[in-house]
Amino acid sequence: MHIYLENDYLVSLKSVILITDYIHIKATDYGIHMFNTKEVIDLSQDNPKSVVITDKTVYLTSYGLCTLESRSNEFRRTTSKWRLE
Repeated sequence: MHIYLENDYLVSLKSVILITDYIHIKATDYGIHMFNTKEVIDLSQDNPKSVVITDKTVYLTSYGLCTLESRSNEFRRTTSKWRLE
């Protein structure tokens, strides 16, 4: 399974550690540690609403959590129609 973030970024759900609101994590010890130790990719054009932390990267996205969940479900529905060989 994958989740489409934005700007053509597609992330494997297997690599996702945490998806949360930016406002809830930005000032926490954990958030500061993640921002300082992982590559940070700002897809939000300086207006982050949520954070997707993977094993290697922190993605800042302008989409809210509900939108990210919908995109994940949409990807799942779309790919279930594909026949992979």
